[in-house]
Amino acid sequence: MKIDWNKKYTTIAVYGFIVVAASIVFYIVLNNLQGFLAWIGRFAGIFTPFLLAFCIAYLLNPVLKWVEKGIHAVFERKKPKPKLKRTLGILITYILLVAVLALFSWVIFPQIVKSLTAVSEVLSKYVADFPNILSGWMSYVDDSGFIESTVYSLLEQSEELMYKAANLLNTAMPYIINFTKQLTSGISNTVIAVIVSIYMLMDKERFFAQTKKVLYAVFPEKYVEYMIDITHTGNDIFSKFIVGKLLDSAIIGVLCFAGMTVLRIPYALFISFIIGLTNIIPYFGPVIGAVVATLILLMISPGKTLWFLIFVLILQQFDGNILGPKILGKSTGLSAFWVIFAIVLFGSLFGIMGMFVGVPLFSVLYYLMRLFVNKRLTDKQMSTDTNDYASAEDEIL
Repeated sequence: MKIDWNKKYTTIAVYGFIVVAASIVFYIVLNNLQGFLAWIGRFAGIFTPFLLAFCIAYLLNPVLKWVEKGIHAVFERKKPKPKLKRTLGILITYILLVAVLALFSWVIFPQIVKSLTAVSEVLSKYVADFPNILSGWMSYVDDSGFIESTVYSLLEQSEELMYKAANLLNTAMPYIINFTKQLTSGISNTVIAVIVSIYMLMDKERFFAQTKKVLYAVFPEKYVEYMIDITHTGNDIFSKFIVGKLLDSAIIGVLCFAGMTVLRIPYALFISFIIGLTNIIPYFGPVIGAVVATLILLMISPGKTLWFLIFVLILQQFDGNILGPKILGKSTGLSAFWVIFAIVLFGSLFGIMGMFVGVPLFSVLYYLMRLFVNKRLTDKQMSTDTNDYASAEDEIL
């Protein structure tokens, strides 16, 4: 018996089945949310080395391009084979990476640890002297002795607090062991990621070509061209901002160290590291770094604090008005309002890393929204110039 399929009702039945199946899956997931999230975590953990490898390869790709240009210039007459050129380029790139890490580990990191230890000792001294300072102040302002007796009563309970802290440490031991396991797993994932990143850089053109091949096989040609254009623009925004911001922050850190050395401000390397590291975060980063560094100097060298504040203010003005625009240019295409919005939004969602990658990520989203809006306006045969939508009484600044 031949079934007479009706296209209309068959389509309705298929969509109905999809809706019912999706509802059942959603209900099962909702009832087993913890197990589902744990499964997602295990599944994501499998791909952690590959995601980390992609990040390493993405950050090293501009360096590899620069190295390959140098190789091409050296062997201009006798051009090496592409595979040999790529192998030599990757080798030099990773040698540079190892050299930078070795410099940080053997020269910079020990000095930072030494400075941090000295700052901790000074801070511990302040904490140890705080009860005496507080009790003396209380005796001065409180003739009745009520506040002083309260302070001494709190100090007498310190032994009990220490006992509770020891019990808390015993309770925290399983978490410490778990952290150790995660640290070991992180080291192994990093080693795997480095190896995988080498293969990614070696065959990056092949990966791009395979991705385009799949896209052309699945989607219409005009949509693929659109996706490729968006990908290139997003990559351009991301790479320019991230590489430019890292370079800008490194230069600011070096200039800060040189200036503090000339002014003979103590712990120059440690404070310069803080200034350079926090400078990676747009807008808020320099302020955070300056505040933290000022508080440290107030404890260890109050007499140099004013000179440091004047110097770091000049340095930040130089970065904001000269160095930053020279390196970054208009890589994001965002106004100050949207930059701050992106930092606050992604920072609240993903922490410090979100504050860093939030600006270029939001810039890509902003670019996509602008394309969508302009496309819709063009289809309606309307102007895409924002000035044309301002009121006659107001003028866009």
